[in-house]
Amino acid sequence: MKREEISRLLQMPHAAAHHSFAHHDLSRMRLCGVDLDGAILRRADLSRSDLSHAHLRGAHMEHANLSGANLSDADLRDAHLRGANLSHAYLKGVNLEGADLRDTDLTGVDLTAIDLSPQQRKVVEAFASKMEA
Repeated sequence: MKREEISRLLQMPHAAAHHSFAHHDLSRMRLCGVDLDGAILRRADLSRSDLSHAHLRGAHMEHANLSGANLSDADLRDAHLRGANLSHAYLKGVNLEGADLRDTDLTGVDLTAIDLSPQQRKVVEAFASKMEA
């Protein structure tokens, strides 16, 4: 699917929910408030995209590149983020309740701006320790 087609699809209400964008280049796209609940975004490039207020509940984002993305106030409840690159992403107000953060790169992210469960914090700290070693 071409970027222009993807862009049009993403602008249609609920059309992108549960859709597959695996391995697609969605970098630098303006995706504010888009509904991607349950979407398949494995290994997608979302770097520097604006996903503020986006609905990504239960989205499959394993190994996705979200470096430098704006995810402020996005809903990532129960999202599958294992191995995702969230380095230098803006996460203020993001909802990560129940999200899988194992092996997620949060380098350069202000962790004080996000609410993590004790288990998620432990996972994030373990990854950071592994990166420093």
